[in-house]
Parts: sequence; C-alpha cells; structure tokens
Amino acid sequence: MAHRVTPIPGDGIGPEMIAATLHVLEATGSAFAWDQQVAGAESIERPGAPLPDPAVESIRSTGVALKGPLATVTTNMFGDIPSDEMAGLVGGLGLAPGANIGPKAAIFEAGHGTAPDIAGRGLRDDEVRTHDLGGDATTSGFAEHVAKLVRA
Repeated sequence: MAHRVTPIPGDGIGPEMIAATLHVLEATGSAFAWDQQVAGAESIERPGAPLPDPAVESIRSTGVALKGPLATVTTNMFGDIPSDEMAGLVGGLGLAPGANIGPKAAIFEAGHGTAPDIAGRGLRDDEVRTHDLGGDATTSGFAEHVAKLVRA
C-alpha cells in the first residue's frame, strides 16, 4: 500500500528542495502516492489565499505534508527572529529543518526561508556538501548522492 503524502513545493528554493526530497524518498523503495498542492505566493495570485482549501483538505486526507518554504503576506517577526537565532546555535538556517507533529497530522519542512536570491540556480553542497556548508554540489546532485546511499 502506498504512503499518501501531500507535497507543497512552496516558493523560492522550495520547489528544488521538495523535488530533491521526493527523489530521496522514492529511492527508499517504498510506495508513495503524492497529492501535490499549491500554497504561498503562487496560491495568493491564483486561488487568492496563501493556503487554499484544496491544500488543507489534502493534508487532512493524507495526514502528512512535505512543505517547502512559503512566502507570506504578513510580517513574520513573531516566529522568524527566534527561529533565526536558534538556528544560529546549531550552525545556520540550512541545518534547521522542522517537523510539526500532531495527533492526526504531521508537516515536515526541509529548510528555513525561501532564499529568492538563489532560487532556481541549483545551489546546495559537495563531498557531497551544498554551498551553505562550503561545498559546490547542486540541490539535485546532493539529492542524487543521498538517493545512491539510500539504495546501497
């Protein structure tokens, strides 16, 4: 039976991050049924809401979401400043993924922030390390390396 999951690519580097995450998950050999949804800046332009009803319904149905960073239309000082400070304690925002796990659903975030300055450039790390850790691997290159390790 396939694991039902709601991927939400999001904004900025989110689509690259979610694509890489799905690639690694598929390398595990487990069966997945993806119900990809839109949220963030793109959904504000089209359906008119940062988190449209179909995305919420999909998360309720699957119980699991993989969410890329989302651009929002409000100030984010209440959570952003403390999360930035805490991420600094562990080595930076690139090392601060998140998981919000509740009794009926879970939402996982691979990274922090939309990074519009590097979105679409395929930047991440090599040895395989991404640029944020001093390497030169692309997002997809890093994901391929992890997928090979998972398959090994």
